[in-house]
Amino acid sequence: MKRFAASCVTMAGIVLIGFFGCTTTTLTSVWKDETLKPHYFKSVVVAGVTENQDAREVFETVFAREFDAIDVRAVPSLSIIREYENLTPDRLIRQARENQLDTVLVTRLIEIAEKIFYQTPINDPLIDMKGSITRHEHYRLESKLYETRTGKMVWTASFETVDPKNVNSAIGSLANALMKELRASKFFR
Repeated sequence: MKRFAASCVTMAGIVLIGFFGCTTTTLTSVWKDETLKPHYFKSVVVAGVTENQDAREVFETVFAREFDAIDVRAVPSLSIIREYENLTPDRLIRQARENQLDTVLVTRLIEIAEKIFYQTPINDPLIDMKGSITRHEHYRLESKLYETRTGKMVWTASFETVDPKNVNSAIGSLANALMKELRASKFFR
């Protein structure tokens, strides 16, 4: 009976891994300027740094909606700087000041890496599972938050997304993880 229960637990674990194999984004590191007095920002320029204008537009639109949902005025960087070549933190900060916005959030892709995993065989008469190799694409992204009044970076975080199904699901997953962390850091309500 114990052997059967152990087999069921093993099988349940395998099934759960299958269910949770969708696009997920996890926080891998975070830094916050601890010298900054605690306060909530009320506005932000959202910038997705990529040469792909369509992906940039989708990214910035999704993030602007996320900020709007928590009553933070959000402006996609595309509405103030069209050209990718001019999309620098200094220029974004200047434009944000001119538009009376508190912060600039800049997100960029750092790395795409393929990771290979080997699943050892399970030697159990109730579960006939051979060893297998799986490959997963890992996307590392970095986000930085700048305060426009001082021009200083006040927060940065790295995130990892595994096997995104498409651009929209990857952006949605990143938006959830990033917004959760920004709110936990007490920059936005």
